[in-house]
Amino acid sequence: MASYGGVAVSGGMPRFSDTLINGGVILEPWAGIRAYASYAEGYTVPDVGRIARAVGTAGVDIDDYVNIEPIVSNNREIGVELKRGPLDASAAYFWSTSKNGSLLVQTAIGAPFEIQRQRVEIEGLELNLSVKTPLPGLTLSTGYAHLIGRTDGSANGIDVVDRDLDGANISPDRLNIAASYVQGSLSARIQTQFFLSRQFERTPNAYPALYRFDGYDTTDISLRYQTGFGALSLSAQNIFDSFYIDYYSQTVRPNDNAHYFAGRGRNFTLSWDYRF
Repeated sequence: MASYGGVAVSGGMPRFSDTLINGGVILEPWAGIRAYASYAEGYTVPDVGRIARAVGTAGVDIDDYVNIEPIVSNNREIGVELKRGPLDASAAYFWSTSKNGSLLVQTAIGAPFEIQRQRVEIEGLELNLSVKTPLPGLTLSTGYAHLIGRTDGSANGIDVVDRDLDGANISPDRLNIAASYVQGSLSARIQTQFFLSRQFERTPNAYPALYRFDGYDTTDISLRYQTGFGALSLSAQNIFDSFYIDYYSQTVRPNDNAHYFAGRGRNFTLSWDYRF
């Protein structure tokens, strides 16, 4: 692409081979209570097209270009699950490392995003709880997700993470609260999603206010009625018509007017579907 500055590269048919280890254990000491632990090595291929377009040095040979090597991640997870009576709950903690991870990085305002290969470490916590109430058909539920992502962006030859992943590479923390009702042909659900505020360490010990995520919340509702010939559904998103700037605009391009957007206001969807 002309915007990258064209250079000649040598094509090829790169090949990769690796042995990936996966394993886990599950314990159920009492009925309805389980604990588990797992280890898995994941394998994915980076965005080769974006990487090739961003090559800025003539003579690069795709056959041995380090930036297109696969992403191998080491993933660990431990958790517990509880399913007894009206209660259904789970808690999971996970952490993942990749020595040669793949990140979307914008080198200048308005410039296209490029892929950079850096060490990436991610850890997270997920909590979920649902309870069937004494009222037949009514279930209350909540869920919480917390993520921490770090990367090595210093290019000093030391393989140690020193800053946060930005909004282009990690999602916000979330808290969901919902109520669901099912009775015969009728089902309904109301849910509020809280996207929690956070700040980013863009460079070591620096947390620019420009890239701070202020957070927001939206409430959605849906109704579904099953008829003898298909089902009618009516849903409404952001029923309180809350005004907010979306996560991407706040954290990735807050000073780029061409990519700074408010989220969707109140909107309705009426649909019919037939399953066969």
